[in-house]
Amino acid sequence: MAANMAGRTAAEATQALAQFAAMLRYEDVPQRVRDHCKNLLLDALACAIAGRLGEETGQVAALAASLAQSSESSVVGGEHLSLAGATLLNAYLVTAVTMCDVHRETMTHVTPEVMPPALAIAERDDLGGRALLTAIAAGCEITTRVGVAPTIRNSAPAAGTARAFSVRSVPQRPSARF
Repeated sequence: MAANMAGRTAAEATQALAQFAAMLRYEDVPQRVRDHCKNLLLDALACAIAGRLGEETGQVAALAASLAQSSESSVVGGEHLSLAGATLLNAYLVTAVTMCDVHRETMTHVTPEVMPPALAIAERDDLGGRALLTAIAAGCEITTRVGVAPTIRNSAPAAGTARAFSVRSVPQRPSARF
């Protein structure tokens, strides 16, 4: 019964987070959060450019190129690959030289998780800057909320643990905690 309740709680929280992301509008995002998202985006792009010199960049690029034969998505500072390939390679590039941001409370690199898919979808769907910033705000908010949910008594989230989190932790609008 406890496992069923935890599963239901996790499903409810997942649904609430998905609804938050789907319903978020640019106008809902406070100006200071928009500005922070712009800074995070610029930081991620600069890190990705530096990541072109990463030790394993060639190997990850080969893997990314093998994911599909299409070429609809841009890789920062380089070629075009499939949506999945560009997302994978851009995520690696952001962290390749370990200069990207860290959300200290969760000890998580948020930008490699959020920026590459947001950029790839914005490019694919020909979306503008407002939609991109809204997606970045939603992605950062959700990533950090999920990251802080399983904390264990004044410590970082335990690796490999899965715990249910409460729907009460779902934001109504971005808080800039990230």
